[in-house]
Amino acid sequence: MLFRSRVFASGDFGQTWTISVSHLLGTESAGIFSILSIDEKQGIAVGGDYKKPERSSHTVSLTNDGAKSWGQPQKHGLRGFRSCVALATTADRGSVLIACGPTGCDWSPDAGHHWHPLGNVGFHAMAFSADGSAGFAVGADGRLARWVRRTP
Repeated sequence: MLFRSRVFASGDFGQTWTISVSHLLGTESAGIFSILSIDEKQGIAVGGDYKKPERSSHTVSLTNDGAKSWGQPQKHGLRGFRSCVALATTADRGSVLIACGPTGCDWSPDAGHHWHPLGNVGFHAMAFSADGSAGFAVGADGRLARWVRRTP
């Protein structure tokens, strides 16, 4: 059975909740796997189907109204199932999004509308420092990677 993944949002620390529908399909192996609030209005959800990690459709959904509604960017370029998304900074581009999954990582300079390959090494989770300049990613078989912002 196919359905659209839902997003539950609260603006009052969990006292009340609103529900909106993303553009990511939901099944026993597919749906939203990571969600990130970029600012008060912009947010991104990534996921897909972990049993079909190369499938690039229904892998990203964006909001520009604080999670009231979600849209799917056209020809976004995210290359498959992604289990995590995080905000990093670069010396030359400023803030960028990075999304990783078992088939590789991609980066976006424009809040998730367009994605570019970052590598084919898979990772399952990642986190960055508060300023986005340093971080770690972890993957299968004990894989660990460190992100460090370099100055030109």
